Amino acid sequence: MRAFVRVVALDWGQALHDSLLGTFVAVWLLLTLPFRLAFVCCPGQPRCARLGQRLRRLERPPRLLLLMALSLWLQLYLHYVHGFVWTPLQQLMAQP
Repeated sequence: MRAFVRVVALDWGQALHDSLLGTFVAVWLLLTLPFRLAFVCCPGQPRCARLGQRLRRLERPPRLLLLMALSLWLQLYLHYVHGFVWTPLQQLMAQP
């Protein structure tokens, strides 16, 4: 959630430090938001129906799980190998 709020506030660096997965999910949702609105606003149109089918295909559970696993692996890899440390929740709670 913190990463999502920071992406909306355009604080990219801190969003990546909060959560890589949260940043990916927030960017994905913001990029697909216009297509989702078009799908909801004009349900009878064939173009919108095709758009909805494409979104559903992209968001199938195996693909989402793969994205989550890859982002978790990347976050752990960056943390342990390259020193890209994300902000732990305890540290955020200690801030005034």
